[in-house]
Amino acid sequence: YNTAIFVHGCYWHRHQGCRLATTPSSNTEFRNTKFEKNTARDEKVYQLLKDKGIRVLIVWECTLKRMKSDKEYCQSVLKLLIYNNKRAGAKNKVYRKISAVLLLVLHCT
Repeated sequence: YNTAIFVHGCYWHRHQGCRLATTPSSNTEFRNTKFEKNTARDEKVYQLLKDKGIRVLIVWECTLKRMKSDKEYCQSVLKLLIYNNKRAGAKNKVYRKISAVLLLVLHCT
């Protein structure tokens, strides 16, 4: 299906604009260095995958938490995922598989 799915924690992978991606008040230098290394590695991996023709889907911790607690939001995320996959020319099987993976992740968390 040529799709890689990453489930990222908002804090360590620095989800921009997310309330879970706080800046620590202690051990700041270590954590900031760790954050920079994480985001640089993420970008490198995403680019390597894209160069090989693999689509990258990032699922954020906050999205999963909200999907788990809010059924309406969950449905809207899955509909958006299906819409974006259709726009990208993906076959039905692709977005059904991705939706199934998301639902599995939600069930297991």
